[in-house]
Amino acid sequence: MRIQDRGSKKLFRLAAAAVGMATMALASNATSVATASTTQRSINLSKAASADVELQIELIVGEVEVVGWDRAEVQVTGTADADVASVDLEGGSSKMELTVELPAWDNEDGSNQRRRRGNRDHSCECDVSLQVRVPMGARVQVEAVTAPIRISNVSGELDLETVTGSVEVSGPARHMTISTVTGRIYVGVPEITHADLEAVNGEVTVEAALARNANVSIETVNGPVELVIPADTSAEFDVETFSGTIDNAFGSNGERTSRWVPGLELHFRLGDGSADVSIETLNGRVILRQR
Repeated sequence: MRIQDRGSKKLFRLAAAAVGMATMALASNATSVATASTTQRSINLSKAASADVELQIELIVGEVEVVGWDRAEVQVTGTADADVASVDLEGGSSKMELTVELPAWDNEDGSNQRRRRGNRDHSCECDVSLQVRVPMGARVQVEAVTAPIRISNVSGELDLETVTGSVEVSGPARHMTISTVTGRIYVGVPEITHADLEAVNGEVTVEAALARNANVSIETVNGPVELVIPADTSAEFDVETFSGTIDNAFGSNGERTSRWVPGLELHFRLGDGSADVSIETLNGRVILRQR
């Protein structure tokens, strides 16, 4: 099966990041005592933007929602916990960067692995909750570690990546690249021209029509895949699962790839096969359903 042979560089990179964050969290819990804090500050930032502004968003912990609107402006509202160093929106009208800066944890010599408040050890209160409004045609890139991502009413290209958290896309988006290690991916849009979706531990659900010559690639390691498309779809399908079932509302449910392993493969065409759909899972059920 191809998913075993070549794997996914992004998935392995994200998985490695997840392991690293888990190790850091365990170390922090072993050496520090958290203290409750209800102190938050409001975030309110804005900049004039072009209709197809490129916006890059980076955050470690929290949540982010991006919503398209009809103004030539990027607006950021929300809240940040007490220990968040800063939330900054920088750049010009055609390209901006929204970053969340956390406090420095170490002295220059690396001797102090904890922040201190008075005489008490203190773990980081670093959560942020952001709502970002962008011109509908904006191109949006999000890189997060522990944060769900929600996108709606944005028609520009999307590049969304989180280690731990779900990703949800709705509205007019047609071109997207999405990856998560632990979390669900849901895409519910009118039509797709390009979708590259990857999850390690999580389900992937897509409800959309496929444009002519569309390209859709879905990969999971441990998680089911459900693709819901119109009955009159025109596409070539290449579906593989190493340890799972294939439920195909359009015909055959696949064939065993070997008498020695439980893998299934399914290759078929609808209409003139103008679009290309590739689905691969290691441990997960694949469902192809009519909308």
